[in-house]
Amino acid sequence: MNADGMPTEIILIFVIEFLFGIGYNALVALAHKHKLVHVSTSVVVGVIGTLLIPTVIWFDHEFRFWQAGLLLTGCFTASGIPMIVGSMRRTVVETKDRKKRRPWPNEAANARDSAVMELTNLAHEIAERSKENKLTLNDLPSYVHRLYQVVGTLKSV
Repeated sequence: MNADGMPTEIILIFVIEFLFGIGYNALVALAHKHKLVHVSTSVVVGVIGTLLIPTVIWFDHEFRFWQAGLLLTGCFTASGIPMIVGSMRRTVVETKDRKKRRPWPNEAANARDSAVMELTNLAHEIAERSKENKLTLNDLPSYVHRLYQVVGTLKSV
């Protein structure tokens, strides 16, 4: 018993549970990063680990139901806190990664760049011709045709 009247084994169990939680969280993070296990599998293995620690340390000790319940609640709290923090951290990182823009495939990027170039040229040409006062209604079908070509390029992506 320590100064608080709590058996030293309980403190040892909680410390081991906390260390187990830290180590198991690192292992789960690695396994999830490489998509080696499903979340449910990691939960089952974590629960087994959490239950084994007090079982091994106090194998021959008998508890009343409420005492066992309190001990196991403490065990799950001690091993679960590092897992909760780690899971929240992984979720934040995954959310940030999802918000990043993905690069376009080569053909799509080329089509986009071609469309931007053609629209830029078309805009400059219209601006120049209107400044020179050379823009007429007869030019309109040609510009509309070129716009439809750009639309066709973008639709092909």
